[in-house]
Amino acid sequence: MESKYVLPGSKIVPPLETPVGNVGLSICYDMRFPELSLALTKMGADLLTFPSAFTFATGAAHWETLLRARAIENQCYVVAAAQTGAHNKKRTSWGHAMVIDPWGTVIAQCSEGANMVTAEIDLQLLKSVRESMPLWKHRRNDLYPKMTQTDSSSSSHYQESYQFGQVVVKSDSVFYKTSLTFAFTNKKCVVPGRIL
Repeated sequence: MESKYVLPGSKIVPPLETPVGNVGLSICYDMRFPELSLALTKMGADLLTFPSAFTFATGAAHWETLLRARAIENQCYVVAAAQTGAHNKKRTSWGHAMVIDPWGTVIAQCSEGANMVTAEIDLQLLKSVRESMPLWKHRRNDLYPKMTQTDSSSSSHYQESYQFGQVVVKSDSVFYKTSLTFAFTNKKCVVPGRIL
C-alpha cells in the first residue's frame, strides 16, 4: 500500500557510530529483505533498527519471526519500535515493540497497547556470539560475492517479450519456457484461471 505514495531510497545509509555500537537504520518493510540487513552488517552495524507499523494480521504472523531471523543471521542486536492500536475500522497496528539480542533471544518486549521497554546492549555479548559462531569467516563469498547484483544473463528473461499471434506477451506472464515453447497466464482470461 505504502509503495503507492512513498518513494524508495536510492542508497543504503552507512551505520551511525554511537556509544552502544554502530546502528544500522532501516524501517518497517525493510525487514522483509535480508540483503539490506546483511549489507548494513557488512558495513559494520552492531545493532539494526526497524521502527514499524505492521498491521495486526501481518504482525501476528511475521513480526517476531522476521526480527529474530535478522538478529540471528546477522549476529546483531535488533531494536524494533512499533506502532500500536486501532486507527479506523479497517486498520489496527500490531505493536509489540521489542529488542532482540544477537543470539535471537527477545530480551525486552512491550505488552499490548502503548508502552515502553528498555534493554541493555552488551557489546561483549555481541563479540562473544560472533566469536563462538564465526559466520563471517564461514560465509561462502566465493559462491555469492554480490548477492544483490544479478548478471545480465539471469535478468534478461525479465526483459524479454514473446509474440503470440498478434499479441505480445511480456515475460512476467510466462511461467514455463523451453527452447521450443512457452506457457503463460492469460491476464484477461474469458474463463477464470485458464492457462494458454
